[in-house]
Amino acid sequence: MPGQTGDQADEGVQGERRLVRRGMEARGPRDGETVGNSQIEGNVDKTTRSLGEWRTAEAKSKKHSHAAARENEKLQDASLEMRSASCDTLGDVNVLFFRLSRSSSVGHIPHAHSILSAARAERLPNATSEKDAAKLQVKKRKTEDAVKKTEVEYYNVCVHAERARLEWESSVVKGAGMLESLEEERLAQLKTAADCYLRLTSAVPAQLAEATNILVNPIKNANANTDMRVVRGVRSAQTGASEQLLPDFYCEHTTLAMNRERRKQALLKILQLVKQDIDRERKSKQGLEKLSMAIKQTPTFGNDDSQQNVADKLYHMRSMLTYLEAVRYKITASLNELDNRPPVQHPLAAHIQIIRDKQGLQQSILKVPPWLQADYQNEVNKNLTPNYTALTKSVNGGEERERRDSIMSRASSKLRIEHLSFRRNTDNKSAPVTPVVDIPTPPLQKQTAETPNPPESPLDWSERGAGDGLSNQQDSDFDEFSSQSDSSTDLTDIMKNENGDTVPPTPSLGKCRALYTYEARLNDELNLTPGDIINIHEKQDDGWWSGDLNGIYGIFPSSYVEEITTCI
Repeated sequence: MPGQTGDQADEGVQGERRLVRRGMEARGPRDGETVGNSQIEGNVDKTTRSLGEWRTAEAKSKKHSHAAARENEKLQDASLEMRSASCDTLGDVNVLFFRLSRSSSVGHIPHAHSILSAARAERLPNATSEKDAAKLQVKKRKTEDAVKKTEVEYYNVCVHAERARLEWESSVVKGAGMLESLEEERLAQLKTAADCYLRLTSAVPAQLAEATNILVNPIKNANANTDMRVVRGVRSAQTGASEQLLPDFYCEHTTLAMNRERRKQALLKILQLVKQDIDRERKSKQGLEKLSMAIKQTPTFGNDDSQQNVADKLYHMRSMLTYLEAVRYKITASLNELDNRPPVQHPLAAHIQIIRDKQGLQQSILKVPPWLQADYQNEVNKNLTPNYTALTKSVNGGEERERRDSIMSRASSKLRIEHLSFRRNTDNKSAPVTPVVDIPTPPLQKQTAETPNPPESPLDWSERGAGDGLSNQQDSDFDEFSSQSDSSTDLTDIMKNENGDTVPPTPSLGKCRALYTYEARLNDELNLTPGDIINIHEKQDDGWWSGDLNGIYGIFPSSYVEEITTCI
């Protein structure tokens, strides 16, 4: 260990880790052992990384130190060469001048003047070489300092690397000892588990027979229906009123500073928005109720999931209508207070609680009445009740697929033309053909005795809201809300019918001729025979058109007819 290099240390720790992994894979981890092994491996990995980093730093520092020493040696050699060359030149010149000065006359020496001129010329390059020597001395001092610095750094890095190697060596030895202890503990616990297993296997037969005898009566007495009755009882218990947080607008509170006219205009704008949302939500609810009735009366259409979704959406829509009605009541009450009018009566008024938040702002909370919650829940449960009798009478495969496809494509068309069809029948004192249920609905005031009452359609005409020609139901979903709501356009039309006014006929888009025989599958469809002429009232994008044939209104597939441009 002490004499290992960096590569040998890496190979040693890798071998140690491979040994640990093989041991773990051979025997598998035990409870609490994985944490211990991970700690051991973590310590070894940490010291290994530290040793590798110091070895890398050591190699880099060594490289820098050698490079600085090599550069310093070059400069030292250059300095010595320059010094020796300058000394030789100066010596020759001095000897020459010494000889000339010893002679009695310069003129006696041949070429004496030329020799002196050459000596003076040689002194100029010597001055330049002295400058280079000075620069070389500066560089030499710098390289000497760099050599000292790099050698000190290299020494310090080597010391740190050796300390890291000692830490790595200690962690490897310590980890091996800990693994040895864990292995010894594992073997001891394995023997204990084997002894326990041996005792249990010897005692199992008698205890198993006893446990079997104990389980006989509870299993016989188990009854899923009884347990579910308990669950239903818990679910049917009173859970308290649902709370709806109503919006509180600044203009709604008359105690807050605001111009009277601006407050009134703001309240009217908000009231208009709320009314639009109520109308939109009510129309969606009516369409969803019709779809729910269609699903009930057509067992082959949809499944339990679709019925569940329809019931949930219907509950959500009714809850939203309750929420919007409460908001409309609040806005209306603020307007009445602003105009010094008496407060309006509303069934939800007693269930609106006003509190203050931490900032002192007013908050209105609607606690949905229990009777309203129970009504909604009963409606949901009624929609979720499966009709097993109807399911057993479903049609065969081919016709079933046909009806499913046709019902989905006719759903939107049916909802659009039902109002038109029955409104025409009410005006003409006639009812739609192909009655399904023989429950008559209340007649209109101008209906004669000899005219039969309109029968109930598959979509339950008696449960329609305003605009179906059978009821004078107001805009609100609650009977008590009629004083705060506006009457609908369809209700106005019905009142005109009662007063003797006539309903303008629906404009015809043209005529078409039946090409093929089509047999109606539902009561809102027309029976077609080749050659029949149908007045077109509406064309739908889904391929179904609405029109009348011999005074009978309904829908028919556009692929069975062709449009004509001349009257027949």
